[in-house]
Amino acid sequence: MLINEESGMDRVSTTNTINSVVIVGLGYVGLPLALKLSAHFSVIGFDVSDSKISHLKQGVDVTKQHSSEEITKSGILFTSSTSDILKKTVYILCVPTPIDQYHQPDLSFIRSAGETVGKCIGHESVVVLESTVYPGVTEEILAPILEKNSGLKLGEFGVAYSPERVNPGDANHTIDKIIKIVSASDQKSLEKIQQMYSQITQVYVSPSIKVAESAKVIENIQRDLNIALVNELTCLFDRLDVNVHEVLKAAGTKWNFHNYKPGLVGGHCIGVDPYYLTHKAKEVGFHSEIILAGRRVNDNMHVYCAQRILKKLYSMKRNNNIGNNGNNNQTNNHSILIMGLTFKKNVADYRNSRVKELISELKKYNVTIYGYDPYISEDVIQSHFGIKCATLEEVGTTVDLVIPAVEHREISSSLSTFLAASNFRFAEKIFHLF
Repeated sequence: MLINEESGMDRVSTTNTINSVVIVGLGYVGLPLALKLSAHFSVIGFDVSDSKISHLKQGVDVTKQHSSEEITKSGILFTSSTSDILKKTVYILCVPTPIDQYHQPDLSFIRSAGETVGKCIGHESVVVLESTVYPGVTEEILAPILEKNSGLKLGEFGVAYSPERVNPGDANHTIDKIIKIVSASDQKSLEKIQQMYSQITQVYVSPSIKVAESAKVIENIQRDLNIALVNELTCLFDRLDVNVHEVLKAAGTKWNFHNYKPGLVGGHCIGVDPYYLTHKAKEVGFHSEIILAGRRVNDNMHVYCAQRILKKLYSMKRNNNIGNNGNNNQTNNHSILIMGLTFKKNVADYRNSRVKELISELKKYNVTIYGYDPYISEDVIQSHFGIKCATLEEVGTTVDLVIPAVEHREISSSLSTFLAASNFRFAEKIFHLF
């Protein structure tokens, strides 16, 4: 059932029944949600990171998605003290759900948040989970943790699931412009969160928590598989010496063709969430074929990209272009500048960036690699990615290739300026991964 702001719900009544909303976890998901809800409710932003809380109190968003004015004018109480979040009406958990080195779900953040919040909730509190999980986590894992730490039984408090649909860097699909799925363990809790979320956007009422959990995880799986198909076709058409972009453009003239583009699939959602469902599938004796096949394709695209780069370098060497850049013609003296290191454009999040895997692959061939990203500090570039930091202005004319791996707005602008200043003399240096 789809419900919107104009569906007859009493805003005054809703606001009066919710004394405070606590957002647990103030990253890409929690902070924008807190800011939107603060226009209608008393909001407390809780995070275990004292550093993050300190920054937010000063109006600084380390994710670089929100302005200082937006944060300081919100009236949100930012805190890392549990004494500030005792006995509130609604608690919304916006914590990471990563995977471990064996591609198994890591629920440690949910367990920790559950233990913390469990010690704070009171009778009739509702605890909402927004993180992506496999079916059953809210009721079978989170709820028992809350019971144990609160001394209450489910029914005396409620649990709910309303999956986040945040797309960092996307101004067209912010929280107030998307449909929010809501579900809960009982009707009273459902009505409470349904009315709360409907203050800021349209809501869709799911018939059960497990349906909502399942819907969220397959949203990202579907996208992962669609990109995997295009990535595999890219590898094939490269072998056939056929331009995949022209193929997709031609195929896109059919009314029901879905247009996806090839790329490196990283981040904390699409490259992670499929493993949550396949984990649950394995628990019930079901082996997923297609989901895991898609993951294998996408997880290995950095190898394909590395081979294309090496092929280009060797081709330039044969044509004596590399020697003209001031390098000698030995294989171990190739040099490149990779521009853009985050997992996607126009965001500062570098978690699970596949560019790091690309760099590791190229290092096997003794390629000297410089890196630049306007969203990442020099320290992170050196410590996390293991490469030297350099700008296009510093090394653009001397490296063999300039690779815009993640085309942030700033990088596209910088490339245009660089090419124009050189009268496009260095245009052959610019090498796109796809």
